[in-house]
Amino acid sequence: MDYDKMIAGMSLEEKALQLSQAGVADIIQVENAAVVGIPHAGVDGENIGDLGSVNNFGGIEEAKRIRSASFARKDNPLILMEDVIHGFRTVYPINVAIGGTFDLDLAEECAELAAIEARANGVNVTIAPMVDLSRDARWGRVGESTGEDPYLNGQMGRAFIRGFHKGGIACCVKHFAAYGAAEAGRDYNTTDISDHTLKEYYLKSYLECLKENPELLMTSFNLLNGIPVNGHRELLVELLREQEKFDGVLISDWGGFAEMTAHGYAADLKECACIAANNEVDIDMPVLVYAKYLPTLVREGKVSEETVNRMVRRVLRLKEKLGLYENASIGIDEEKNRTYCLSLDARDIVRKAAEDACVLLKNDGALPLQADEKVCLIGPFARSKDILGAWSCLGKAEDTVSVYDGIWRLTGKCVPTASACSERLFDDDDSGFAEALRLARKSDTVIVCLGEHCDDSGESRSRADIVLSPLQMCLLRKL
Repeated sequence: MDYDKMIAGMSLEEKALQLSQAGVADIIQVENAAVVGIPHAGVDGENIGDLGSVNNFGGIEEAKRIRSASFARKDNPLILMEDVIHGFRTVYPINVAIGGTFDLDLAEECAELAAIEARANGVNVTIAPMVDLSRDARWGRVGESTGEDPYLNGQMGRAFIRGFHKGGIACCVKHFAAYGAAEAGRDYNTTDISDHTLKEYYLKSYLECLKENPELLMTSFNLLNGIPVNGHRELLVELLREQEKFDGVLISDWGGFAEMTAHGYAADLKECACIAANNEVDIDMPVLVYAKYLPTLVREGKVSEETVNRMVRRVLRLKEKLGLYENASIGIDEEKNRTYCLSLDARDIVRKAAEDACVLLKNDGALPLQADEKVCLIGPFARSKDILGAWSCLGKAEDTVSVYDGIWRLTGKCVPTASACSERLFDDDDSGFAEALRLARKSDTVIVCLGEHCDDSGESRSRADIVLSPLQMCLLRKL
């Protein structure tokens, strides 16, 4: 393709929009494909088709509506991105569990499954894998990474990339860099680490992933030694672009540019846009500060048009690699969506992953259970189907198998069960304890199903104390 000709035919406003990503809900009512627009960024029905990409749509029907909407450009179509973290429709264990298997082939197979399902639903790019080194277990995003070892994270990240590529979608390695070193494990917090620790531990997994040629890298929210990553020239330009020769797309995290004001590094959103553009972060997700301010910054001489052109060229090149110029709806496949998503074959893959990720800490002869044992299930997760984990994409709780259901399917026996209490962190209702204790006294063996609700851990849900809820601990002691 003649990128120079395409770029020469664009106005500054059109270039800025190509470098802007919006959430689907911000631009379209998917029920009727009606354009909403983003007034604060000057995006409406006249120019909304010039956006480069969108994120967070809800599967094949929404993808089809977006592609058929009145603003949909055939000559320069949108890139559709989604956070396919540990499965799409068929969900496999969270990444820290996959990391615990030390099985690269399994990681690759799971990622390929996710990619096949995602592509059939219209996804062009997944915002994954996440390879942040996570050594503070209080950090809420530990579950998205594969662990606390840079070598393992790098190899697992490469396996995920291979799987995504085999399944037909592009991928975005995140979060560059050192996001996992947030002080005190508090999400979005600053990171302050030595050059030695940065190079020997925190950078290695990202740089290892570059060997698999990921199409995108995502910048992280945090300050790194006093400088926000979106404005960190040494990291983004000197290391990544010049030393490592990465010429793929750099994209901000959700609202990452605006974080520079929260960190006190930039006075306003216009300055955020200026800092990010001069460090060649190609796509702004989803505040659209580029859409609003970049043309003015170029006219004021604060950002060169040559820099903007390089950024636009990388976005256009990604669209060509994805095949969007040949077919804007590439990958959308009704039949594959019906026959493959949540199929028996797909379930077999994630079942193996779940089995391999399980950990038996201690046995002492308690297992295997005997046919004549009187067994009961006690705890809030005995019948719970809400076990998918954070970032479970289009997974649905009703499709999961609870502990109770699994035992019934395996043995044909209805095991006596008592939930006893809630799984939520701060609930304190112990009125179910009496029934649970009565049931336990009548049984030979008690299977206690405790755990953490998926909404009590994850992004923006860091924990000062990572133990089970006080109520669940009290239940366990009484049992």
